[in-house]
Amino acid sequence: MAAMGVTLLAAALTTPLAAQQAVSLDASSTLSYTGRHPAHSWTGTSRQVTGTLTFDPARPAQTRITVVVPVESFDSGNASRDSNMLDAVEVEDYPEVRFEGTTVEVVDWAPTAEGYAGMLRVRGQLTFHGRTNLVEMLVAVRVVGSRFEAEARFSITLSRYDVKRPRLLFRAIDDAIELEAHLVAGLR
Repeated sequence: MAAMGVTLLAAALTTPLAAQQAVSLDASSTLSYTGRHPAHSWTGTSRQVTGTLTFDPARPAQTRITVVVPVESFDSGNASRDSNMLDAVEVEDYPEVRFEGTTVEVVDWAPTAEGYAGMLRVRGQLTFHGRTNLVEMLVAVRVVGSRFEAEARFSITLSRYDVKRPRLLFRAIDDAIELEAHLVAGLR
């Protein structure tokens, strides 16, 4: 009987990632972008973030994540600016931003009094404006009970995604756009 228990424990510890269940990202997840121009800067936020997460606190390097955001859902608080952004990124042809995580490396990970916390280096494919490029980011992760929360900040350049930069007062906005993700999920 003890041997069976050891066998079951060993099987549980070596269960492949495919056997773990993916969960949906919570409706409280957000993705924001910050753009800059010599005259001002602004932030647009989407609260329509969807996607899936497969995460095991005992094996964070095996994490898999997909994030999808409708481009038209970003709100900067200025309808004219948002309309110009939608034109610049050709929303009719490229209606979403998609991230597919491909590699996760543990930078720092440890149990805490509430669960787990640490830093992961995540690499993946970001598809925006019909172009897909590899991006890398540091992601701060915290698990409390069954609640997963992640915060990531990274930048992209519009030129790398073939986006023609809008102009204001005869000057184009900066090529670099800062992205900030706040992802929430309930683990099973």
